[in-house]
Order: sequence, then C-alpha cells, then structure tokens
Amino acid sequence: MKEIRMKSINTIIIFALFLVSLVSCKPKYNPALEEYTEFLKEKQTTAKDYVLEQWKQHDVVVLCERDHAELTQYDLINEITSSDYFIKNVGCIFTEVGSFTVRNRVLVFLHTTYKNENLREAALIKIYRELSWPIWEKSNTYFMLLRLNKINQNLKPEDKIQVYTSDEPIPSNDKVKSKEDYLAFEKKYLSRDRDSVMAENIIAEFDSIQLHSTRKKCLVIMNYRHAFLKNVSREKVSDDGTPLYGQIKGTVPCTAALLAKHYPNKVASIYINAMTVGTPEGQQPIQNGKWDASFKVLGKENVGFNFNNSPFGADSLDIWGFSKPEYTYANIFTGMVYYLPFEKHIRAHGLDNFIDDESIDEIYQRLKIYTEVYGGEIEKQDMKEMFKYKEGTYYNLEQCRESINRWIKTKPHSGS
Repeated sequence: MKEIRMKSINTIIIFALFLVSLVSCKPKYNPALEEYTEFLKEKQTTAKDYVLEQWKQHDVVVLCERDHAELTQYDLINEITSSDYFIKNVGCIFTEVGSFTVRNRVLVFLHTTYKNENLREAALIKIYRELSWPIWEKSNTYFMLLRLNKINQNLKPEDKIQVYTSDEPIPSNDKVKSKEDYLAFEKKYLSRDRDSVMAENIIAEFDSIQLHSTRKKCLVIMNYRHAFLKNVSREKVSDDGTPLYGQIKGTVPCTAALLAKHYPNKVASIYINAMTVGTPEGQQPIQNGKWDASFKVLGKENVGFNFNNSPFGADSLDIWGFSKPEYTYANIFTGMVYYLPFEKHIRAHGLDNFIDDESIDEIYQRLKIYTEVYGGEIEKQDMKEMFKYKEGTYYNLEQCRESINRWIKTKPHSGS
C-alpha cells in the first residue's frame, strides 16, 4: 500500500510540474498584442511571394520604400525582380529615385554588355553622379542597377528588365553655374507639385508599354507618402479630429493615388515595415512598438499580408504626421510586408569611387550652388572622404528596442 501511495504522490507531483511548465510557457507579453499575434500565426506567405501575388490581381504594384538609405529592403526587391515570374510577366520598374532627365542613359546602361566588372562599374558611376540634383549619395539604387545589368546580359531582348527613372527634371551642368541660374531653372521647371510630375512620367510610359509590350505590368518604388493610395490632408488635427490653429492646410497629392485614379482597381500599394516619419518625437516604431513586438514574439521576420480585415489595417496611419482619425493603414495601403526587424536594417551611403579627380569640380559646383540656395556648407577637400561608402544603423536604435520590449516584458493581464 505504501508503494502504491508513493507512486500516486509521484504522479501528482509530475502532473503538477507539468501544469507549472504549461503556465510558465504562456507568453509574458502585453495582452494588447494578442489580436495581432493571433492574426500573424495564420500568415505563412513570405514577403517576396506576397508581392508577386499582387500582380495576379493588379497591373501596378507600388512598394512603399522605407528610409531612402536602407539597404536590406533592396535584398527583398532583388529577390522579387530576379524571379522567373517577374521577368516573364512584369519586367518593368519605375523609380522615384533618379530624374526623368537621365532615364535614357539608365536604359542604355541596362542593355549594354560589359567585358568585365570594372567597365560596368565605371559606366554606372558616371550616370549615378547625375542621377539627381545636386547629388544622390544613397547606395542601394546603384547596387540594384548594377545587379540588373548582370541579369539582363543572360536574358533574351524581350525579357530584359527595364528601369524608368521618374523624378523631376534636373539642370544640365553647363546651364546652371550660379545660384541665380538655378533659381531661374526652378521657377521654370519645378513649379508644379512633384507627385503629379512623377505620376505623369510613369503613366505616359506605362500606357505605351501596355499597348505595345507582351508584359503589361510594372513595379513602382516610391518612398513614404508618395506610395499612399489616397491623397492626404496636410492639416494638423487634434486627438478629437478638430483642426489645430496655425497649421498648414491643404490636400497633398500622392503619386500612387494619382496612378490609382488613372488605373482604377489595378493598383496595389504595399508598405514595407519601417518607422514613423515626421512625429514631434522623431522616428519611432509603428504604433509605439506594438507592431514590431507582435512579430518579435512569434519570431516572424519575413511575411506579407493584406491590411483589410486585420488588426494592423485598422490602426491609425501614424506614419503621417498630419493624420486624421479616418486615415488607417487599410485605406491607404493594400497590405504590408515585414522584412527583417530594425536591428538587421542597414543604412548605406556613398560609394568608394563616387568622387574622383575628374568629377570633383563639377559636383562641388552643384553642391555649392545648393548650399547657397538652401543653406549649409561644403568644403571641397572633404568631399572624397564624405562620399565614400559607409554603413550604419538608425541613430535611435536603442530607443526603438526599448519601445518594442516594453510590450513584450509586460506580464499577462497586467494592463496595456
């Protein structure tokens, strides 16, 4: 009997320990995350596959680029654009980065076969120095164009990938040699809103593509509000929705919204996980870290989904500093992709051979005019070092971690 009783006690102890282990395994995060994590548990589509799926329903897919300098988002873009589906069915990229003025030079580069890497890089660097005015020092678009040229060398003419730079015109170096020259150029050519110019440049080319090409779809890469599917208000409002005194008023055109108007029901816009922009506190994680915490507790770093019928889509559009209560993620974007957490993002500027003895005088002249118009200083002797390739991360990364971890470290049922 004693032996049987001891076995019963041991069984009870084991069962009790099992229950304790179950309790200890329960997530110790803020219960406000639960609807987000429950939604995410069912989502298995990778970021790449989610973007590719959008072309089955839409002709135009807009990617809302995060920080212009962030490099790893272009790893995702490279995965998408090197896929067999993209090459056979899309093959066309429109970019915010890069002036319409250099579009033909970019296209020629993409179609040229180079005998070696040195010749390829030398050809592209000359174009890249004039991609935008006065200069475009972010590195990721350079690497994208370099890679696309390599891909194109192994493709048939009809399958080659095209990149159409779509931003405002830029002045030629021989016509703008002073502050006064630039202000005259600006008055004549840059007086219209930029989003309308970019949308018109895209539409004119894409209408022709749809008429004459077997591939009738495109990818558009835009940053921040240029990728919004609705034009938004610039009027600052209070928490209850009433306008705040003294703020700028008016509607801001958005390139994706203009595309959606021209191609009704044919445009999708996808938000790539990033930080808020334009808040009084500076850049912060979305929803004070709640979104990133939801992905973190599940260990999800590569997933895509629609905003409709999701807790993410119902949240207010906190990336827009002038947001109104009716602005939610679901009525501004089709969906989102979460591709790597903040800790793995890389910001890259410059190129090791960006400034050389041959180009320094010309670029210095542009930058000097720019500083005379908009302020700032530039020293010629600093330029080579200034524009060398450098990698870094977000300046407030530790603060971002703290915002995210506050949601995770909170014990169950302790409040939000």
